[in-house]
Amino acid sequence: MTGQNVGEVKGRQLKYNRTRQIDLGAGIFILGVFLPLIFNRVVLFGLDWFQIVIFLTSYLIIGADILLRAGKKLIKGQFLNESLLISVATIIAFTLGFYMNTVLLMLIFQVGEYLQGMVRERSKPSIGLFVVFMNRFSRYITLIVYGCALLMTVIPPLFCGALWNDWMNRGLLLLIVWNFILVIHKLCKIS
Repeated sequence: MTGQNVGEVKGRQLKYNRTRQIDLGAGIFILGVFLPLIFNRVVLFGLDWFQIVIFLTSYLIIGADILLRAGKKLIKGQFLNESLLISVATIIAFTLGFYMNTVLLMLIFQVGEYLQGMVRERSKPSIGLFVVFMNRFSRYITLIVYGCALLMTVIPPLFCGALWNDWMNRGLLLLIVWNFILVIHKLCKIS
């Protein structure tokens, strides 16, 4: 087997693994949404442990590679990257009790990463420069949107006496919508 063939096989295997990762995590996420409607919840110390376990499992399956990439980049001193921003945003959201939103945000981001990989595979050298430009452009816009979401979450409660919960929901909604827009953007680049 030539080096190119080995690379193609590894690429297909990574694509297959990521697809399985997204499918499994999404399946557990769906269970987390619907099973509480059927079964009694397990509430201890005011926390719904069933939801925590189900959504944490889904989150870790879906986002494991992104969390690892964020950790590696953090160790290298690369603080402004999409992996680290999504990791920090989702970890904070999860610790604040936004379990379903957290998993949904990571799932949307992961689907976007998957689609971006497909774009790279299909891009021809003639449009490669355009794709690189658009990826960098979307990265900078993403940093701005994350900054706005952070400011939108923090400023009203600190300076206007607004409720943290309300503005945390609004900040997370902005991140979810933005990641959905990125997925649509990546889908458009594929076609």
